[in-house]
Amino acid sequence: MEFLLVSRPQEKLVLQGDLVPATVSLKEVKWEQEVALVVDLGERRTGGHGVEILGVDAGADQLVVRLRVSQPGPGSFVAQVLTHPFAVHRVDRSKLKSGPVTIVAKDALGNELGRQVVHL
Repeated sequence: MEFLLVSRPQEKLVLQGDLVPATVSLKEVKWEQEVALVVDLGERRTGGHGVEILGVDAGADQLVVRLRVSQPGPGSFVAQVLTHPFAVHRVDRSKLKSGPVTIVAKDALGNELGRQVVHL
């Protein structure tokens, strides 16, 4: 799992993979007021994987992101297809300061799923 904070205006972002890139549309971001938070699960070898952003709590130097991450259960029948799951959330720019921002991902129960420092 990787986190990106996109603060410069652009219409799309390409997430690289070994075989399958993913194109993220950023057309809806109001760049004067917002930044885009992208949660990238990376390339997967089967269907059944996904990520959903349930909410974001923003502080000056930390974002706590509540996620629902799905994956196929043991013995599940899944399509043999390369996928690249991701999710995008717009964050109010005024709640963040320039410099390092720690992104902490948690599941619905509050268990930490990942942590990464990014620069805004």
